[in-house]
Amino acid sequence: MTCMFGGAGGIGGGAAGGAAAIQALPAVINATITVLLFVYFVASGLKVANGIGEGQEVTQMVQQPVGVFFIILVLWIAQSILFNGVTAAC
Repeated sequence: MTCMFGGAGGIGGGAAGGAAAIQALPAVINATITVLLFVYFVASGLKVANGIGEGQEVTQMVQQPVGVFFIILVLWIAQSILFNGVTAAC
């Protein structure tokens, strides 16, 4: 990503502000995804807790968050394996 976004001229004729914004984009996207996933899991946990408190069957409510968690875990492991040791050698 560093190589892709940190080119010699930048984007738009080498404007320093634009290049800095583009270079920060991957970190901003990762932070946004992290926050959204955190909110999703907290909301799912509260929904399950409310269901347990009301005496409902919660197996259906638990399946989706657990599935999402394991999919994210597998994708993170695959990303770590695929991009292990990759450096910005342009």
